[in-house]
Amino acid sequence: MAVHEVSGRFAGIGRTEWSADRNRVKLEGVGVRVEMWVDERNVHATGDMPILGGLLSGPFLSGFKQIIQDTFRKQLP
Repeated sequence: MAVHEVSGRFAGIGRTEWSADRNRVKLEGVGVRVEMWVDERNVHATGDMPILGGLLSGPFLSGFKQIIQDTFRKQLP
């Protein structure tokens, strides 16, 4: 769900590459590369925005963080 929402919200994301076990994904687009993966305890995300640098990194990072938090928020019984 998070990958779909990130790809939809940020139109520059053009390539999505999943690992064989679907626990890791790489998203690439114009000026941005993001890798996300999950393990038994945590959600991890790293990224690089070499072209955009500080110009658009703030809005992208805050939107990306919100998507991850909303998607992976623990559901209470």
